[in-house]
Amino acid sequence: MADGDWASGLPRSVRSRLDGLGNYVTSVLEEIGLKDKLSRDDVQAIQLAAFVYGLEEFLREGSRAASRATAAFADLGVSGFTVGREYFSGRNEAVMRGETLANALVEVMQGRALPDTVGRPASLRALVISLAQERSRGRRLDRRR
Repeated sequence: MADGDWASGLPRSVRSRLDGLGNYVTSVLEEIGLKDKLSRDDVQAIQLAAFVYGLEEFLREGSRAASRATAAFADLGVSGFTVGREYFSGRNEAVMRGETLANALVEVMQGRALPDTVGRPASLRALVISLAQERSRGRRLDRRR
C-alpha cells in the first residue's frame, strides 16, 4: 500500500503498518470475492480508509489508557505521574493528547477522499466490507468527485 510518493516520507514503522493494513484489506477483498471487481484506485482508497480508521482508534485508545493510569494512581493517593518530560494527571493535555489528535484527524479528513463511514463501523473488517460493497455497486468512495 505504501507505494505512493506521499508514503515515501513516512517513517519506516508507519510504512510497515500501512503495508500490513494494505495486505489485510486485500485478503478481506479476496475472501468476499470483490477484489477483482474493484479498480486499483478503489482498493487504495479502501486501504487508506482502513489506515485512518486504525490510526483514529489507536490515538483514542492512548487517551483511554492514560486516563485509566491516572485514575489508578489517584486511587493510590498519587495526583499524577511523569513519563519523560510529560506529566499525566486527571484529564490534562498529556492525558487527552490522543483524543485531541484523533479529533483533529477526523476533522482534517472530513470532505476529503475518504467515505463518511470512517470511524463508524464496529470493526475494521466491517469497514472494508462496507466500502467494497458500496464501490462494487458503483457508488464512489471519494465525496469530492
